[in-house]
Amino acid sequence: MGTQSETSVRPWVSFCLTTRRRPDFLKATLQSIQRQTVQDFEVIVSDNDPAGSARIVIESLCDMRFCHYCNESDLGMIPSFNRSLERARGEFVVMITDDDPIYPEMLQVLKELTQKHPGFGAYFGGADVLQLNPAIARLTLHKIGTNSCLAQIPYGAVRTYTSENFPHAYLGDEVGMYLLWSVGMSRREIAQSIGVPDYGSPYMGDYAYTISICSHSGCVITNRAVGCQTVHDFNYGRKECGELKTAALGFTDFMTKRFSTRPDWSTLKPKLEKFTGQWLVLHSLFLSQYFREFNIKDHNLKSVLPELFKIPYVRRLRHYYYLGRLFMRLQRAQVDLRNYMLHRMRKSA
Repeated sequence: MGTQSETSVRPWVSFCLTTRRRPDFLKATLQSIQRQTVQDFEVIVSDNDPAGSARIVIESLCDMRFCHYCNESDLGMIPSFNRSLERARGEFVVMITDDDPIYPEMLQVLKELTQKHPGFGAYFGGADVLQLNPAIARLTLHKIGTNSCLAQIPYGAVRTYTSENFPHAYLGDEVGMYLLWSVGMSRREIAQSIGVPDYGSPYMGDYAYTISICSHSGCVITNRAVGCQTVHDFNYGRKECGELKTAALGFTDFMTKRFSTRPDWSTLKPKLEKFTGQWLVLHSLFLSQYFREFNIKDHNLKSVLPELFKIPYVRRLRHYYYLGRLFMRLQRAQVDLRNYMLHRMRKSA
């Protein structure tokens, strides 16, 4: 396991990661970094387990570029991410979660973008979503296994955005692809000057970070998957219903402080509010179906929803929540009817 030295050669990329007692996911992600075709990097692991349980995983990989730092307590996800970001030394920074492995060519793809399009603040590839649980995959209308989240434009197409037009494109859903922060990099000085916002909940923090760094000095995006998000039984956000309102208000407040001085704020603000409202409605709809599918009773979504719908830009979209629940119930009834008919036909055959 390596240690940082200010006198050593600075790496091209710093991977900044936080983890807490998920050794199998952590090891798989670290191994995916090791397999990069571009090897000029460091990995900074902020261990949110005061017992330092991630150390044994890192030591087992025998890589001096992996630096382990054990937090004095469980700081929470966002403060721990920021601890790793503060220690970054590379020209570029990748914020990567411990359960989202990247593909071997990721750094090579992003390096080629920097060579062909120099001077931008951030460079991103696309992401796949890897579904491990068939029941969860059904709720999100995915298939089990790998699902593409690329834009409906030619594979490998490259688009450039200025600091002026990126937030409009992202919040207005014109980018058309999932900009997972684990598959993009920004210049270190930009990332460190912004940081990952800590407004009381990790919800939407990656969105706020991504929008901010890409809007600082523009960004370049290629429509090619260079990593994936893993959806499993232990993802954050399944039972933290009480944080939804905190996240909604915190996200919009953070974004307002960053962008309200822009001359185009009057047109950007409605897009921000609509984006936030849509995310809250869709995530609440997912949680509602998730709790029902797995017969989870110890949650407070029912009491949280009225509070969410008091927020004006969420209230305007509440009918989509109820229509979505109705649609999913009809869809589930259709599946149950089909399975019943197949059972009857097999029994009578």
